[in-house]
Amino acid sequence: MLISDAKYTKALANHYSSNLPFIGKITEVGNNYSMQVDNNTDVKLAFLNTHTKDPQILADATHFMSVLCPIRSPVLVYPDLSSVLLNNVNDTKSEISALVYCQNFDNQSNEDWISLNEELVKAKLAIFDKNACSMSKSTDLRWALIEIC
Repeated sequence: MLISDAKYTKALANHYSSNLPFIGKITEVGNNYSMQVDNNTDVKLAFLNTHTKDPQILADATHFMSVLCPIRSPVLVYPDLSSVLLNNVNDTKSEISALVYCQNFDNQSNEDWISLNEELVKAKLAIFDKNACSMSKSTDLRWALIEIC
């Protein structure tokens, strides 16, 4: 349910605005281009068109995500505050859409963090959502769309 109650909106906005971006640890890799961070935040990867019904692509994407960002590994999360959802009004668990960066342990690369969203597109396991360009003026992550749009 989209947060409409000002109390919950303010609480979550305060939490995420004071923690943008935030670093957490992956506690679960989901099978629908999502993951759980720190046991209490469900993160859906932003700006990806992931509406595939092909079970093989979904399985490959889940495996790919778990290899790049294994359980208990650190992630850098840039949430889109306009996407913050509350699973249950009485629950503190939240759902967000975000750009997710995994810590890169590959010694042959100069990058400290790699974009999971971008790597899934490069691997042809997801495609960039063209609708994101029309949303770019209303999202907190419009800086990430500049090169793409």
